[in-house]
Amino acid sequence: MQDFNILMRMRKHTNHFATTLQLYVQSRLSDVSCHQFQDSLKHMIVPSENVPGESIT
Repeated sequence: MQDFNILMRMRKHTNHFATTLQLYVQSRLSDVSCHQFQDSLKHMIVPSENVPGESIT
């Protein structure tokens, strides 16, 4: 019975480690993707004086 309890405790710790690692990796990938998306938006912004159809005052 003691061996079973040790095995279950190790299983719990392993699952916790795997879940924490997965969340960390997802967070890092999301952060990189977010920065890449923000950078791409900066390059897509057209200054208002170059927008077709607007009159120059």
